[in-house]
Amino acid sequence: MGAFVDRQCKEIVSTGHSLGPSSDAEEHGSALARSKPFRQVGALPWRSSKSGSLRIMLITSSSGRHWIIPKGWPMTGKSEFDSAAQEALEEAGVIGRVAAIPIGEFEFAKSADPQSARRVRVYPLEVRGTLVRWQEWEKRKRRWFSVNEAVEAVHNAQLAAVIKGYGMANRQLISDK
Repeated sequence: MGAFVDRQCKEIVSTGHSLGPSSDAEEHGSALARSKPFRQVGALPWRSSKSGSLRIMLITSSSGRHWIIPKGWPMTGKSEFDSAAQEALEEAGVIGRVAAIPIGEFEFAKSADPQSARRVRVYPLEVRGTLVRWQEWEKRKRRWFSVNEAVEAVHNAQLAAVIKGYGMANRQLISDK
């Protein structure tokens, strides 16, 4: 799976500061300064089931209406892939090994406002453990899906393509029943 970094349980309490949308766009206040989507990072939590099939964990959006992956802003002092793993811990309550190389990107907007555009770089995270309670356990649900189920569950076509591509690249693990 490429270069991995082991996630430690002690990181449950260590969070970085968000780089969020306080960018040139806010400083300059112009549409020209905000012509590109804000960069975010996301984790694609996965595991191999007992039968050998690839399983993908999705979480509900903060509104609870859609299935998504854990994602958020890059964190000061952390690499993009470490930031993605931290988001997975906070939003999904999972710990594991995150790949240092992204598997794709997708874009989304939080609203019709072009200022809400985001581009998410996705890093696969092999889940080694799940927490019973985590930072966002009261506001999000999490669920394991087959690759095909995950592709159907997400509403974003680009995210679906990232999930499908990862499944195809790891098809020896896929045996959806």
